[in-house]
Amino acid sequence: MHIIENFTTNNENYKAKQIVKMRGIMLHSVGCPQPDPEVFVRIFNDPSGKPNGRKVGVHAFVGSDGRVFQTMPWNFRAWHCGKGPNGSGNSTHIGIELVEPRTIKYVGGSAFQDNNPAASRAFVEATYKVGVELFSHLCKQHNFDPLADGVVVSHAEGHRLGIASNHGDVEHLWKVYGLTMDRFRQDIWSAMNAVSPFKPSAPAATAAPAPKLVEESVLKFNLLGQRLDIPGAIVDGKAFVRARLLVEGLGFCIDMTDGVIVVREKSSADK
Repeated sequence: MHIIENFTTNNENYKAKQIVKMRGIMLHSVGCPQPDPEVFVRIFNDPSGKPNGRKVGVHAFVGSDGRVFQTMPWNFRAWHCGKGPNGSGNSTHIGIELVEPRTIKYVGGSAFQDNNPAASRAFVEATYKVGVELFSHLCKQHNFDPLADGVVVSHAEGHRLGIASNHGDVEHLWKVYGLTMDRFRQDIWSAMNAVSPFKPSAPAATAAPAPKLVEESVLKFNLLGQRLDIPGAIVDGKAFVRARLLVEGLGFCIDMTDGVIVVREKSSADK
């Protein structure tokens, strides 16, 4: 990931320079088949400050190639999500836009047809991965917990929380390729804690609990006066070893007979 500072200083949103204390990050998808984030930087930096005829702004655009164009400081209030009955995420959430593949075509609202599913999937998974990197970076920088309620949300989730307008992104796109916001939050947490790297094309699943901390080690045992060094692991402070290694370390053998584990003394055939 490479963050490129390219502030949209001509945009009315940028010119407002409203400083706010952010409490989370909201994820958007641009809603059109344009894969180049720099195109949106130019559009949003139009002197009219009204991309698509509206007064809007965003903090960054994310490309599939690892480029992230930051268009305003992270503590500026960006006009990225509108408002709802419970207020506006503009005042509480950093706004990030993911670009979309040129291989799709919108046919009405958030519905689209995919003209090259393999290429589209590869592109969406690539932007997802860069998004994980960016969000983990921002969560560390702002001391956000990505697994806490309301911290990392999509535009669609923001609407359900009553802090954003009624949009379907990013789920309208991700669900076609087996990606979810729950998995996104989990992958951000994993990236922040250097565990469980992103694996593309995994099926959609419900949110998993936070991975346990594992430390591989050689464990020292004192069994009936016999000292043994056996490879194992410490998982959340508990010691785990393979039963076979432990049994063989004591001078016995372990077999499976008719579904029953049998521990026996070593014979000459085992040597």
